[in-house]
Amino acid sequence: MPYLKWLEESLTAELAGKPIGEPVALRAYLELSGDHGHLVPTAAAAAAIAGRWFGDGLPTVYAQGGANQGYISITASYPGGQTALIVVESHRADTAEPPAARLLLIGNKGTIEFADSPGSDLRPIDLSPPFGPSEDALADAISRSMRLGGPVAPEGGARA
Repeated sequence: MPYLKWLEESLTAELAGKPIGEPVALRAYLELSGDHGHLVPTAAAAAAIAGRWFGDGLPTVYAQGGANQGYISITASYPGGQTALIVVESHRADTAEPPAARLLLIGNKGTIEFADSPGSDLRPIDLSPPFGPSEDALADAISRSMRLGGPVAPEGGARA
């Protein structure tokens, strides 16, 4: 199972009991792949996951960075007023540090913090980003935002 799919399922199960009330904001830092081509799809997948947690569809995104810079930073504004700050960086294979995932999910009644170093237990792990209609629409919006230098809404109206 791809890591981001596992992450979504794990935190979705945790959220089912409403330990933080309704999720309203996400801060995510993902350093998962050394493949610069995975930066946009990983950011798109994280924004789509947040949309499913918020239950509110696809966000307008403002993205900076790119493959040449080795990172993408997006601010995502969802239709219901929720926000997400997502930073995706390239993982450097020449370092002893394993890939990293850190999330802070803020609800109207509390927070959940998640930190992981996928693969640090030496088990093989699939760090490739998942794809689907929401992820594709968001990847396109992120790319357009970087190109245009401003906020962009995804085309097509797909739900997260």
